[in-house]
Amino acid sequence: MTRPWTTRTELTALRSGCPWLAPAVCATTSGGVLSAYSYIAPLLTDRAGLAAGLVPLVLVGFGLGAKPVLISLALRFAGKAPTLGSALTISAFNLGTAAGSWIAGLALDSSVGATGPAMMGTAIAVLTLIPTIAMARAAAVTG
Repeated sequence: MTRPWTTRTELTALRSGCPWLAPAVCATTSGGVLSAYSYIAPLLTDRAGLAAGLVPLVLVGFGLGAKPVLISLALRFAGKAPTLGSALTISAFNLGTAAGSWIAGLALDSSVGATGPAMMGTAIAVLTLIPTIAMARAAAVTG
């Protein structure tokens, strides 16, 4: 007989570090990607020389390429806290989107101009390595 879901069970599961790793990956991934993506039109048109009419096709391509991988990882690492793990992951996506877009906007206004958002996105995405490596180590330990 499986134990029914309870708030206490979920909150207790959050005491371990694993349920926090996937949201950290989601925040840095979405922050990194959306830093560049939020301001992709000026980069594509001003730097790459793409016609403005083709920008929507690039956006469609990006949308088709997005995968639910991070959500499934979040649920896997949430253990006995799948509801809170999922909620934390969605919140982390939103946090990463807001922070990444804000930082990219600041970079866009800087002396680096249209390449600033991509540069900031790269820097934020590099931070994804920290929780990703921790997740890989945790998965190796738990099998």
